[in-house]
Amino acid sequence: MLANTSFSATTAALRTFDSRHERFRCSYTIPDLDGTSETARRWPREVQRLNHDCAKLHVTRYSAYWNIALWLLLEEREHGRRYGGEVLEVSGQSFLRPYLTRAGTRFTSVGYPDVDVMRLSDAFPAERFDFVLLENVLEHVSNPQLAVLQVHRVLRPGGTFLFLVPSTYPYHFGAQDYWRMTPDALKACVYTSDEYVYTSDEYVYIYYLLLTTYTTTYYGG
Repeated sequence: MLANTSFSATTAALRTFDSRHERFRCSYTIPDLDGTSETARRWPREVQRLNHDCAKLHVTRYSAYWNIALWLLLEEREHGRRYGGEVLEVSGQSFLRPYLTRAGTRFTSVGYPDVDVMRLSDAFPAERFDFVLLENVLEHVSNPQLAVLQVHRVLRPGGTFLFLVPSTYPYHFGAQDYWRMTPDALKACVYTSDEYVYTSDEYVYIYYLLLTTYTTTYYGG
């Protein structure tokens, strides 16, 4: 029954897929290591903090986290936007926790097999969270479109969904390892159904394709 339900939900969502996936804004900043870049000249305090916080990250994740954290810092500095609130972390406590600075932010951290991202409805009511963070999860999920639909079910209106997946990385053991995703694949995951997904041009803020490192990142709100 679950397999039939999953298949039906996914095929119904994919029938709605159209050119909306073309609407996005993209950006990528090469991490500044010596304080000489334009980024460091414009935002010296932010770059100093990032270089300190990211110093012990593995090389495969350094650039991705550096960019996402920079985006979060500049959203607050330039636009007064603080992210956080009720936050769901799938697959452990995130490096990005200190950058989610909305007042009263609280974290709920879950992982497989205790909670299956394709069955979040078994664990949480609808519109439970302001922010959902999936770090290197969807490549291990047999039906990523269904997982995204489940995420949007637990997001509150105007909430934010941020996820990271590998674009190039060796097969690795542990949970099943199904996918390597391009930006087009990520857009296909996000733009699934009007019922679940905001269709404003502002829905997808930014994506990064880090072919020389590890991670494709996509996030919307």
